Amino acid sequence: MALTKKQKKFIRNNINKLSLGKIASTQKLSEDEVLDYLASIWSKKKFEAYRKKLAKDEVFQVPKQGQGTLGEWLRQQRWVILGLVGLVIIVYFNSIDNGFVSDDMTGIVNNPRLGDWGYVFRKPLLFLRPLFYYLIHLVFGQAAFAYRLLNIGFHLGSVLLIYAIVQLLHNQRVALITAALFAVHPILVEAVTWISGGPYAQFTFFFLLSFLLYLLRDRGRYLYLLSLLAFVLCVVSSEKSFIVFGIFFLYEFANKQLQTNWRKLVPYLGMGVGFGLFYVWQIGARTTDLATRFYAEGGTTNPLIQVPVALTRYFELLFWPQNLTLYQTEFDFLLTNYWLTIVVTGIYGGLLVYAYFKQRKYFFWLAFFLIPLLPFLTPFRISWIVAERYAYLSVLGLLVVVAMLIDRPMRVPGFKWVGIGLISVMLLGLSVRTIARNQDWQDRDTLWFATAELSPSSPNVHNNLGDVYARRSEYENAIREFQRAIELKPGYADAYHNLANVYATTGEFEQAITNYQKALEFNPNLWQSHAQLAAIYYNQSDYVGTKEQLTKALEVFPNNLELLLQLGVIHEQLGEIEQAKEVYHLVLQADPTNAEVAERLQLLYTTE
Repeated sequence: MALTKKQKKFIRNNINKLSLGKIASTQKLSEDEVLDYLASIWSKKKFEAYRKKLAKDEVFQVPKQGQGTLGEWLRQQRWVILGLVGLVIIVYFNSIDNGFVSDDMTGIVNNPRLGDWGYVFRKPLLFLRPLFYYLIHLVFGQAAFAYRLLNIGFHLGSVLLIYAIVQLLHNQRVALITAALFAVHPILVEAVTWISGGPYAQFTFFFLLSFLLYLLRDRGRYLYLLSLLAFVLCVVSSEKSFIVFGIFFLYEFANKQLQTNWRKLVPYLGMGVGFGLFYVWQIGARTTDLATRFYAEGGTTNPLIQVPVALTRYFELLFWPQNLTLYQTEFDFLLTNYWLTIVVTGIYGGLLVYAYFKQRKYFFWLAFFLIPLLPFLTPFRISWIVAERYAYLSVLGLLVVVAMLIDRPMRVPGFKWVGIGLISVMLLGLSVRTIARNQDWQDRDTLWFATAELSPSSPNVHNNLGDVYARRSEYENAIREFQRAIELKPGYADAYHNLANVYATTGEFEQAITNYQKALEFNPNLWQSHAQLAAIYYNQSDYVGTKEQLTKALEVFPNNLELLLQLGVIHEQLGEIEQAKEVYHLVLQADPTNAEVAERLQLLYTTE
């Protein structure tokens, strides 16, 4: 908007007395408008000198008094908000009809307790995500689009919160560039399009809400209390979110107000440390889960290798998001490439140190990038070295830095349209890549074919690709993929089991038996292999062998009613009537409506 004569006079009279933020808030202007006016009345040399002084001295100046209500702000920013909403809709619209993939199958499709209220609180400290699933299940059942819209909604909310936060800490142009880049960046697809990646988008939304309310706390004590509530919702969304309490400390430290405001940070510290201890307590269970489900090797990784390699890959995916894949496995640890990661990490560390002494705003956002990644950079093998969803919140820090770097030359007369052109090209390229990446997550088949192209050394990928071929009845291809998975990980029990399934389907029962036994050798808890062996022995009329395998399967999975029923039938076949009755009674106790078992039990009693 055009400045009034009174506003122009106030700027001229106070530019050397008050901070830029103070002038802007007093006159109900944005910092952009003040700077644009100065650029129009000063020489280029004088304006650049002022900009350099701002860059050297500036810290965050959040106005203590607002420029109107939330409703007024929304009305003022309505076109920007509609534009950001439009960006999110454009880039994620083609993902809405995607199906369930990967962990979605276990967590939603094959989860019989999804509609059980008690299931929501099976982990009392992490109830929020199951609660959302419970509510969606009540209304939509297992419609994949409803669960995905939850993720997209959190992503959209994060985009709008980012715009508000960055505008408050910087200016409107930096805020708009940052929010637009965040809205469309393809590295974020895994946490948005993949339903099971949603907790990262979810906790980010509640963290950003908490952080925004914290920045506005001086405008009303209730905002501080709401910030604490939002932080609670953040940490109960994911156990890995506990570390974000450090961003509150980082903000006050970068703003040179830590000594003044540390008491306000104590509740965030308490919740963060508390949930951090919970996270540490879960490490044992997490290690076991990775070992049993993904056959990950335990132990530790040298952090001098892990950290530079991981950070370098995240930088690569942020600035050139081509090699996006569910399993980031293709790491080259040759000496020359390792030294390159050391150099990249060293440059990042050097920029942190330089920014700390010279430009605190840059320091804040550069350090911001690192904090959410810390739980995944530990030497303990409790997570993948790199995963795109891990970086969902982290990339915000570097995107703000990019926006600030683009913003600076745009203030020089004649360079504004160059900056606009650059941003337009970036947004177009990133949007096209995001739309294409959404297609990789269309269904289980497209996901594993896309992942196999970029993660050829992952045994998990070959195992899942074998499953794709098996479902398509392309058995030779399935056998090839399962065998490749076993070559890459010789103790891969799931791959042996799946290979045995293919041999059983094609009638090669000796091969099937051999591979089921191999699977059980490496994972004795794989009850499905016992069940499949039982089926083979039953078809061969080996009822003793069948009973033995069913008994072993039930030792692992004692509440499986289908296995119990089969065991009862085998007892009948062997003439073990009393044992059969006992088993059938157990089934009826768990499922009184089972008509088949009731009929079998009645026949046993009437034929005595």
